[in-house]
Amino acid sequence: MGAKVIAAASSADKLAVCREHGADEVIDYSREDLKDRIKALTGGQGANVIYDPVGAISPRPPSARSPGRDASW
Repeated sequence: MGAKVIAAASSADKLAVCREHGADEVIDYSREDLKDRIKALTGGQGANVIYDPVGAISPRPPSARSPGRDASW
């Protein structure tokens, strides 16, 4: 389909699982700013689709900071 999958997690072990399951890029958001890294990986556009199967307790999880224009959530 041409999708570029960017996975984000908070540990190397979790990111390894993401790579094993086909993620093109991985981001350790405990070490990097998620929004800045996604912008860099997408040429400044942000993500077109965000899939967050877990969510977070906070009202604004890290994934909520990186949508692109007209993104799907």
